[in-house]
Amino acid sequence: MSDTLKNLPATFYSRAFYQDLSLRSGLGYGFVIFIFIFCFIGGSVRMHEAVKEFSVDMKRAFEAMPGTKVKDKKLTIDKPSPYIIDLFHENDQTYKLMFDTSFNANRLDKTIDYMEEKKVFVLVTADKIATRGLTPHGKFEIRDLDMGEGDYTEADWAKAGEKLTAWLYPVSMIAVAVGLFIWANVATFFMTIITLCIGFVMKVELGFDAAMRITAATGVPVAVIGAILWLPAFPVILLWAGYAIFAVSCVKTASPRVG
Repeated sequence: MSDTLKNLPATFYSRAFYQDLSLRSGLGYGFVIFIFIFCFIGGSVRMHEAVKEFSVDMKRAFEAMPGTKVKDKKLTIDKPSPYIIDLFHENDQTYKLMFDTSFNANRLDKTIDYMEEKKVFVLVTADKIATRGLTPHGKFEIRDLDMGEGDYTEADWAKAGEKLTAWLYPVSMIAVAVGLFIWANVATFFMTIITLCIGFVMKVELGFDAAMRITAATGVPVAVIGAILWLPAFPVILLWAGYAIFAVSCVKTASPRVG
């Protein structure tokens, strides 16, 4: 790993490095780890802002929850019904939750019309909960309201919101780390195939091990540039392919078969 760390700057520009790398052994997995690290740094910065904003919205929504009571599988609230709460904001749109304990949500078509009229994302009635997808044409679903019998005060809901938002950031970071680790491995394998194809076109006969070492190393500058510029997936793939072409051209004068 120390050798990998020492060679990180060379992955950006060094022809001699890629020529030498093609002659080494192994899969270059240390570079895959650094691809993950740089992607995680960029991803966590973006996720931090998104989670921070979402946490503020969620905490505010829980603090706005009415006192609720469930008895004989029927919900009542201590506010005038219908009662609307802003859940969160995204793309200049506000997603709302509405309590309407007098509305009958047994018919899907009637419920859809009512939710679209009121522009709500979640509808809670005395015995049902109806939801719609986040997209403009998202799927509507109606389920039985599954809440335990008892009273839930406004303070109870606010406390639940505090607990949720306290766990939201660490859980989100773990999810991002797992997702990016999987992505780094899958993307490196996929791009190794691309590198082998590039080698075939450029008449550089690469073995799989050498192709993966080159791919993993070229992924490091791509991950850094992608994290700095916040590039989406397709430009990242194009940039990675461009770096692979550069690396394969560097080893073109090496031995007839590499790796």
